[in-house]
Amino acid sequence: MSDRNVYAPPAAQVADVPETGSPLGYEGERPPFFQVSVLKLVLLSGCTFGLYELYWFYKNWVLIKEHSEPDITPWARAFFCFFWCYSCFEFIRNDERRLDLEPTLPAGPLAVGWIAASLAGRLPEPYFLIGFLSPLLLAPVQRHVNHINALVAPDHDKNTRFSAWNWLALVGGGIVIGLIMLGLALSPHV
Repeated sequence: MSDRNVYAPPAAQVADVPETGSPLGYEGERPPFFQVSVLKLVLLSGCTFGLYELYWFYKNWVLIKEHSEPDITPWARAFFCFFWCYSCFEFIRNDERRLDLEPTLPAGPLAVGWIAASLAGRLPEPYFLIGFLSPLLLAPVQRHVNHINALVAPDHDKNTRFSAWNWLALVGGGIVIGLIMLGLALSPHV
């Protein structure tokens, strides 16, 4: 019979192994969605007449592809954003669940509202001005994105600064919007 105690703890030395990946299931310290300030999103979307919204969708789909959906084509989902906006919003809402947050993003109503406002931009004057509301319907989505990103990667770049290209779009688009408003104000109403 052996003198060894089978109930004794192991005597081997164990080194601490650093954790890999995020404790929330994400790799590295990259945020899971496109980070941009709400103000920057709204201003650039309005002044670029929706082009920044396409860029916003593209950047989100690229990150969704990296984190969870390797078989998607981000540029196609951004280009056909009317058909895929609900799916994008739903990914964001599902990430709230994954992070044990109460999902509060109303993906369906926001998608319907964003599509309606975006299509209203093709109406005759002055009704096309409703199209300028579409960035405001992305604002709640971006607030949720910013919250999720802050939980997953607290030290990430918040993307609040305006680059030279951003300023060019703001000034150029602002001038065009100003001229449109002036033309509407000076046009005879029938």
